[in-house]
Amino acid sequence: MSAALQVRRSSCAGAARPSLHLVVDAPAGRPRRRAGAKRRRRVLPTPPFVVLALLVLGAGLAALLGINTVTTQESFQLHQLQQRGQSLTQQEQALRVALLQEQAPNRLADRARRLGMVPAGGAHYLTVKP
Repeated sequence: MSAALQVRRSSCAGAARPSLHLVVDAPAGRPRRRAGAKRRRRVLPTPPFVVLALLVLGAGLAALLGINTVTTQESFQLHQLQQRGQSLTQQEQALRVALLQEQAPNRLADRARRLGMVPAGGAHYLTVKP
């Protein structure tokens, strides 16, 4: 809307007609381009770089998948070992209780009678005089 006409006058005195050029103000967000300036071409990444980037990304994803799989397997094994440890702990406690029951005095006396043993009478002491 704010187009202005500029009159360019020739420095020669013999020029009868001035040449006119239309100048348009560029929008505020974009810089002005010169009339003779070439447009810059976007530089696209070369195919080897793209392939390399995809390979690195794929290798990273494969490594992540492998690590995740190994971690899951180890977690499963850890869970199984914890369950086995709990069952062994319960078995040990049961064996301790059984041992304490077998060591009880009345149980020992019962087993001794079944084997034919008799209770000892009073203790006799021998005194040896020199």
